[in-house]
Parts: sequence; structure tokens; C-alpha cells
Amino acid sequence: LVATSLLPFLMALHIGTRPVWLVRVGEAELQLDAGEADSPRHKADSALSERGEVYATRLAAHFAGLPECRKARVLVCSHRSALEMAALIDQEGTRTSVRPFLN
Repeated sequence: LVATSLLPFLMALHIGTRPVWLVRVGEAELQLDAGEADSPRHKADSALSERGEVYATRLAAHFAGLPECRKARVLVCSHRSALEMAALIDQEGTRTSVRPFLN
């Protein structure tokens, strides 16, 4: 799936020497209810769990400390937990692009 959707997209961006960060979304509440990350319920529109919020907050702090990340674009799927995580990373909301094909 990654080879057919994400990689061609990244190659078409003309990224040059800019870094590309690929991160997983933080733990979602439904993952805790279902008991397994690969459950079909994981695809549901679920908020970040408490641990997911801690992970996203730490990741946002890490990116805030990197000068090359201050103007970076945030590409995110349309799942609720991913949007919540992107909001923490891009607090102004000006650099986030929702890409449903990343779902």
C-alpha cells in the first residue's frame, strides 16, 4: 500500500535535500477498547487516548525544537486521531494538508 500511494506522492514533491519525517499516529481510544492495533475498529473515527496525547505532545515539542521543521508541511490522513495529532504539531493550522488517500 505504501509503495502505491505514499512513495510516488513523496517523489513528486521535489523534496530536494529537505528532510521527510514519517511518524505513526498516537494510540487511539478505540485501540484500547478493541485490544489490538490492527482491528477493523482501529479505522473508526476515534480520539487520541491519554498515552496518544502524551506521544503527540512530545513529538510536537521535538519538532518545535528543530529549526528545519518550523516551516514544514504536515500531511495527515482524515482520521480523527491523526487530525488531533497534527493540530498539536501545527498549532496555527496553516501548514496542515489533509490527504484522504493516506487513510
